[in-house]
Amino acid sequence: ENIIDITINAVSDAPIITDLAPLDGAIVLDGSDDYIEVAHNASLDLNIFSMEFWAYHDNLGEDSGLVTKGLADFESLKMTTLADGSVNTAFLASDGERVAATSATGLVKANTWQHYAVTNDGKFLSLYLDGELVSRTDHIDKLVAANTDSLFFGTEKLSNGLGRHLSGKLDEIRIFDYSLTDDEVLSSMNAELGGNEEGLVSYWK
Repeated sequence: ENIIDITINAVSDAPIITDLAPLDGAIVLDGSDDYIEVAHNASLDLNIFSMEFWAYHDNLGEDSGLVTKGLADFESLKMTTLADGSVNTAFLASDGERVAATSATGLVKANTWQHYAVTNDGKFLSLYLDGELVSRTDHIDKLVAANTDSLFFGTEKLSNGLGRHLSGKLDEIRIFDYSLTDDEVLSSMNAELGGNEEGLVSYWK
């Protein structure tokens, strides 16, 4: 059995669990000092992968870290929503090149649940919002540069510490060791998993 430690962190208060979520409860983050930390595990060092989750922004107007594993610009995986309503995902390749995909502006909405997904099939880094492909980057078989940093949700790891905290909620976080197809992303977003699906590396519900 593969066990991955997870810690829910807050400096001054604790994130809370709410039932007001797309499927089965969610974690609420205050945008100040709350975040989720998942200890490094070898199972998280993936070249071919998919990650999906639901997120709710209380407000827009500033960048918010959704997912990060590694220091900014050197991550093995990151996803950030930007002040202009776009969403960006990226990874550092083993050859030192950064591979990124960014959506059009104005797609991220405040005060509404939206589904986010990123896949990497070894040739294309693909970004989805609400089941629709919003950006795809050809990276010519680049390998993801592994690191031993924790995996964070609801924040971003910057050179001066954690920042860009999400004010909002997260739910149904899933990581797979294969690349979901466009159709699978669309069908998966509203489906609750049993937890024993083939290729499912991690599932936080």
